[in-house]
Amino acid sequence: MIKHLLVSLILSACLFQSCFSCFIVSKIVVTIYSSLPSDSDVLLLHCLSKDDDLGTHTLMTDEIYRFAFCEKPFSSLFHCRLQWGDKHKSFDAYDAKWHGNPCLTNECKWAARSDGIYLVGLKKFDWE
Repeated sequence: MIKHLLVSLILSACLFQSCFSCFIVSKIVVTIYSSLPSDSDVLLLHCLSKDDDLGTHTLMTDEIYRFAFCEKPFSSLFHCRLQWGDKHKSFDAYDAKWHGNPCLTNECKWAARSDGIYLVGLKKFDWE
């Protein structure tokens, strides 16, 4: 009986303390790739959720920024702002409320190209 109580307490603590192992919930990976011309400005990106500010990162051409998190069903939302020279775009990089998840299984692969922002090879946004 004590053994079952201990296991229940550990599992409860894990679920409510956001265990890194993502026990029961999905681990989501967001990748942002700079596919911009090599002779152009760097790509600046800043991603955040209501719980985590991932800071500003600088990508050269062909560099990748990747982050992972344990999904909170119906509430996980990561927003990113990309800036390339005088162009910029803000968008939701992952939203647990998306109907028909446009990402590949549990990985959202974004690419910044000279003509816009792509998700899994499909153009989603123009630069502003």
